[in-house]
Amino acid sequence: MKVTVKLAEQSRRYWTEAPPTIDGVLGGLGHVHELDVRGSMEFLESLKFLGRDRALDCGAGIGRISKHLLCPLFRTTDVLEPSQHLLERAKVELRTSSVGEFFNEPMERTVFRHSYDVIAIQWVAAYLSDRDLGSFLARAKGALNAKGVIFLKDNVAAGSGHVVHDEDGSQTRSDDHYADIFAHAGLKCVRKRLQRQWPSDLFKAKMYALR
Repeated sequence: MKVTVKLAEQSRRYWTEAPPTIDGVLGGLGHVHELDVRGSMEFLESLKFLGRDRALDCGAGIGRISKHLLCPLFRTTDVLEPSQHLLERAKVELRTSSVGEFFNEPMERTVFRHSYDVIAIQWVAAYLSDRDLGSFLARAKGALNAKGVIFLKDNVAAGSGHVVHDEDGSQTRSDDHYADIFAHAGLKCVRKRLQRQWPSDLFKAKMYALR
């Protein structure tokens, strides 16, 4: 428990100090931005049943995913971000009529105000404990429209590996580890895919569509 609390404190401190830029929110890996968005776009567009009304960008940072992925696909995109300085930058970046509401709160305490076709958790799950992630996913399931999915994308460790990163308090889980969290949250994975054309020196990135 103490380890989990320590990691959460590290994570909060890291994001409080993170520069409000694409490179800053990607931990110095701004060069993967275009590959990342392209892979996510292809994955969401492959879900032919998916509604296109409203999306929620969780842990949105400066609105990178809202701006380049969700706003082009959905009629309305809401933005959820706990760090005030990142959210203020997102408000500047997202001056578009397709943006809905901005919520300055952490995922752990989020109360859903709307129902969604996509609840996007991209490069954020690693900063939540298993318990907090599972709790959020279970609540998010109840906020999905009939044609909705939870879209989760993050790095995955090989085999049964589990890597904790001291710098930012994040953790890289295995595919099986994520599967256990999804199952405990009452979710089924309807599609998953590895990110294509990914730098070989980074952990592989995986996308999940959950219902």
